Amino acid sequence: MRLWLGCRQLAIPIRDKHLAFALVAASHVNISNVYQRQGKYEEALVELKKGLDVLVTVHGHEHLDVAASYNNMGGVYDSQGQYERALEYYQKSLDIKIRVVGHERLDVAASRAGIGNVLDSMGKYEEALVEHHKALEVFLAVHGQEHRDVAASYKNIGVVYHHQGNVVEATEMYTKAYRIFHKVLGPDHPESLGLKRSVKVDS
Repeated sequence: MRLWLGCRQLAIPIRDKHLAFALVAASHVNISNVYQRQGKYEEALVELKKGLDVLVTVHGHEHLDVAASYNNMGGVYDSQGQYERALEYYQKSLDIKIRVVGHERLDVAASRAGIGNVLDSMGKYEEALVEHHKALEVFLAVHGQEHRDVAASYKNIGVVYHHQGNVVEATEMYTKAYRIFHKVLGPDHPESLGLKRSVKVDS
């Protein structure tokens, strides 16, 4: 089997069709990333959809690579401020991940955090908090307290409380995040410095 990427044919015999299709799908993702950096979101979505079609053809719909593709598409819509569409695709990704690997996985928690951020952007604060707390539970179970994923969850929850005007709760979450980032990443890391300012302003 010869592999076509765009208009160029690679003169490499690829006997594993799954590998060949995976390379094609990956090429579409790479091209999409370039378009996103250029702010060409529609072109990026076209490439991601092409990659998704390839992955579905090879794996069917119930596969983590397909879930990742939906997540990438959600990210493009998110960058455009199209939060309803972003939520739709993030949710598709999450649903597949849960069916394939269950709830207690880091990539599932990461999807919940992404959904929480979109819900926050939409002003759906209570729903956002539900998702962020579910993500936090998994991160704590897997990593324990002192991990940057846990700190990021506390920060995300703090942001939602801040948007709600709940200054006390926001400061509490920011402080928890700051202490972890300070210990794990150091006091001069941008995450630590940014949260230090947030805690100072809100306290």
